[in-house]
Amino acid sequence: MFSDNFVPGEYYHVYNRGVDRRVTFTGNQDFQRFFDGMRVFNTAQDSGESISFFRRCQRSYPVEQQLARISSFSLIPNHFHMLLQEVCEGGISLFMQRQGNSYTKYFNRKEQRTGSLFESTYHVKHIDSQAYLEHITRYIHLNILDLVGIDWKGQGVDDDKKALEFLKRYPWSSCYYYLNDIETPTLDLSLLRGLFSTPQTHTDFMFDYQPTLQPDDLIFPKPVGH
Repeated sequence: MFSDNFVPGEYYHVYNRGVDRRVTFTGNQDFQRFFDGMRVFNTAQDSGESISFFRRCQRSYPVEQQLARISSFSLIPNHFHMLLQEVCEGGISLFMQRQGNSYTKYFNRKEQRTGSLFESTYHVKHIDSQAYLEHITRYIHLNILDLVGIDWKGQGVDDDKKALEFLKRYPWSSCYYYLNDIETPTLDLSLLRGLFSTPQTHTDFMFDYQPTLQPDDLIFPKPVGH
């Protein structure tokens, strides 16, 4: 999707996975590097000067100068999901270009490899209804349950206690910040707080997911995504 297709004020599901489904995050260092990039590259303040990533992280970036609002996200070892709202024209495209290029260079240097890291620039789905918007917040958060062996796509969430414990302690997802009421300049929690009256309401909505009623293959075709 080109920048001309993004409409200010609209929401988009942006996602990608490693080329050949390879691991793109080998551990917390990689997750942290990508998470930090979600803040330092999401700004119209960048003058294009050549400075180190470390120095970028020392700077503050006003929220009002963000290119896109990050409303939810999840980082999994071989892919990521983000729910973004276009703030200014071309904002999502510029943010994703900066983030993708910087992280790929970092990862390739660390792993002593060359070439593409992700299977494409990124994939995009326009969120065109209230029901879809509510569902995508659930979909993005439930994705991390794959890491603890909960087959939520096939069987639904069959162990609420195990799922909730993991969602509340896995730091590479917006669900961690939302459920624990933790603020971060990287993430805009206003959408989740507007869609759901309480974190418990969102949790109930997540755990009420019915695979037979809402087949994800209709929304996310098998060749793309996780």
